[in-house]
Amino acid sequence: MNGHEPAALLKSLILQESQPAIGCTEPGRIALAAAYASSLVDEPVESIRVIVSPGVHKNARSVGLPGLDRSGIDVAAALGWVIGKPQLGLELLSAITPEHKAAAIEVLA
Repeated sequence: MNGHEPAALLKSLILQESQPAIGCTEPGRIALAAAYASSLVDEPVESIRVIVSPGVHKNARSVGLPGLDRSGIDVAAALGWVIGKPQLGLELLSAITPEHKAAAIEVLA
């Protein structure tokens, strides 16, 4: 066995399982799930219900979101909903515009 094979295998696995993300991945995944839901709905909605595991809840509830002075699961879901571009994957939050911020705050009101 070549001494470099384990390192190469490890690097390959990391590259295979990793993907670019903006901000903390837990709120990013919540925003992504909301963006997917938003892309499937053609009618206005009254509420968004987010169900997460205790670990995701712990990690996402107080994490700040890129470009906003707010944090939390509800903010991540609202941003994902108004951005609505699931094709961006975990880089979804890189697409935040002032209009998205205002719309997300309106959703949370």
